Amino acid sequence: MRVLIAEDDLTSRMLLTAALKKWGYEPVAVSDGKAAWLLLQQADAPHLVILDWMMPEMDGLEVVSRVRALDTVQPPYIIMLTTKDEKGDLALGLEAGANDYVKKPFNMDELLARVRVGQRMLELNQTLAEKEKIISLGDMAAGVAHEINSPLQVVTGSLERLLNEKQIKEDSSLLRCVQMAYRNSWRIAQITQGLLSYIQAMPMKLSLHNLNHIVEKSLAEFMQQNQTQTIPQITISTTLCPDLPQWYCDSDALQQIILQLLKNAVEAMQDGGEIVMKTDFRKSEKLIVLQVSDEGKIGIIAENLKRIFDPFFTTKPPGEGIGLGLSIVRGIVYAHDGQIVVDSTPAIGTTFTMIFPLERIKVIQSAEIDEKRMVNMYQKGRYV
Repeated sequence: MRVLIAEDDLTSRMLLTAALKKWGYEPVAVSDGKAAWLLLQQADAPHLVILDWMMPEMDGLEVVSRVRALDTVQPPYIIMLTTKDEKGDLALGLEAGANDYVKKPFNMDELLARVRVGQRMLELNQTLAEKEKIISLGDMAAGVAHEINSPLQVVTGSLERLLNEKQIKEDSSLLRCVQMAYRNSWRIAQITQGLLSYIQAMPMKLSLHNLNHIVEKSLAEFMQQNQTQTIPQITISTTLCPDLPQWYCDSDALQQIILQLLKNAVEAMQDGGEIVMKTDFRKSEKLIVLQVSDEGKIGIIAENLKRIFDPFFTTKPPGEGIGLGLSIVRGIVYAHDGQIVVDSTPAIGTTFTMIFPLERIKVIQSAEIDEKRMVNMYQKGRYV
């Protein structure tokens, strides 16, 4: 994650830069408020900011006020650095739009803790925005799919009857036209079915299951589905956590996730290789982890990584995919209140990691999962 440092003192700026690099961040340092303001107006501006209060050209308070006036999808998380210790001054900074503050001279451990909090808040806001996007698209898709399906059934049925007409069969040119229309009508049907599957991925039917059993069942089904197809030089192995607890989940939905990721992995490994499925239980954090890795040499290029979960995004040629597979995967993960992370490196492969909270699923297992309700609870601070 990129972090903007706006600090006029050279020593402090160098210390902050070195510390952020050590903590795994990508620091971008400027020496005055005007430079910080110019950078924060850019489309690719860092979302995490460490901002000194007293700076030349433009002080930190003015920078904060200007930034908060911008109409941005994801506002930055701003930590103010200040020598001021009067409560009125600190309140003024927070009122202007700062999210947090650290007093100078700052303690590195405290600063790291506050930076980590900022990162978590940004990730949570991004997750909520994605969930709201899914909900909006789902509402729209439901109406569109149902409205299309009824007339489409009439069209498909009529074309099927035309294909059996003697007059059509005797006219090769006309027959090809009807066949083309018939094939494309079924492609539209596949798209609407994909939309409905995308929507139906939201409400989950929860019951107690062991993720290891779901992985084994999914693998057996995948092998059965592909037993008539030749998949040269591809092996699938599993590393399953022996102490994995049972948890409340939708077994069929998780099986759908695994089958989709296995299908994608095979398609990415034209030259063969190994697919590895792993499960893990992070006991201290009470998190269940599912991981699917492949050795696809092409990998996923950086510009596509940001879009692979978008509905209808696909890199396949027209007619070979509708781009809803990974959207459905993410919808299912989110419906289990989980997170999904993708790591892809050309010439090495791609890993999908899904992380599910054990206890939160238990808390909501008796209620129907409603994504809108979950988002609202997060926004009101009731889901912690």
